[in-house]
Amino acid sequence: QEPNYFISIPINSTEIKDSFFKIIDDLILSNSDCENFIIPLTSLHLTVCTLHISNREELEIARNALESIGLDDSFSSNNLPIKFKFEGCGDFYDKVL
Repeated sequence: QEPNYFISIPINSTEIKDSFFKIIDDLILSNSDCENFIIPLTSLHLTVCTLHISNREELEIARNALESIGLDDSFSSNNLPIKFKFEGCGDFYDKVL
């Protein structure tokens, strides 16, 4: 079944946002159609995983699992820094990089 929920970490770092703009500018210069798919800066996030949740019971199970490891709505800059190492990139439904 297709994912209908996702778990993400919002990106609030000025340094990352500035870098994002540089990449986007270059991308649009090479293909102006890409501009139609760029998310607003306020929505910039890192998707950790996607889920298919069929009902409220499954949603509550997922919420409880996140709360048990400290990744609930209270996740904030107090939990930072988080360091990631990326290799390559992929897409989601040919629209999300």
